[in-house]
Amino acid sequence: MLAAIRNAIEANRIDLHLQPIVTLPQRKVRYYEAMSRLRTQGGDVVLAAEFISQAEAGGLMPKIDNLVVFRCVQVLRRLLLKNREVGVFCNLSVATLTDAVVFPQLLEFLDANRAIAPSLVLEFTQSGLRGAGPIETESLAALRECGFRFLHGQCDRPAPGAARARKPRFSASSSCGRASSSTAAASPPISTRATSRICSRASVSTSSPRRSKARARWSICSISM
Repeated sequence: MLAAIRNAIEANRIDLHLQPIVTLPQRKVRYYEAMSRLRTQGGDVVLAAEFISQAEAGGLMPKIDNLVVFRCVQVLRRLLLKNREVGVFCNLSVATLTDAVVFPQLLEFLDANRAIAPSLVLEFTQSGLRGAGPIETESLAALRECGFRFLHGQCDRPAPGAARARKPRFSASSSCGRASSSTAAASPPISTRATSRICSRASVSTSSPRRSKARARWSICSISM
């Protein structure tokens, strides 16, 4: 599998898929979650869950992240031409923050595109940031200086003090049950007061077959811009 991942990176076969995130109850698309997909030489699509762990073990995530960020910026520029209020969440590996080759290139690219910083949110897993050291912290600070905000993904419990110090703009939990505009208010705080809580796989109660399609979408429980 590792050889297939390397081949896909070299052949530029890391694709970007967008998962819409909607506000409730309006069901208006507010953000997109950028999700990477790997295309094999035979044309098969491999989901991130099936190759990310091996890519991490093989030290290939910084290169994948570099491709994903480049595509996110391209896609976001096109989206903003139609809707200035839309944004994209881009998943990144904490390993990218310490890569001596990839991170400087990534930082230079994002700095050159800081005009879209308000619309591009960089997502890191809480577990990854929990063990962050001085290099990771310095890299995050450099990204923040360019105007980019962060999301702590997979936050099923309050973030530790070290993570809170990095001032995430959003926190994501795995499930919120029945989604409503009051869900976040009933939930314990994830991080700082300025942090918006996002839930995934929200169940939407509706009798309309047409609206039942919203079940497959992620939802923002609350957002303070």
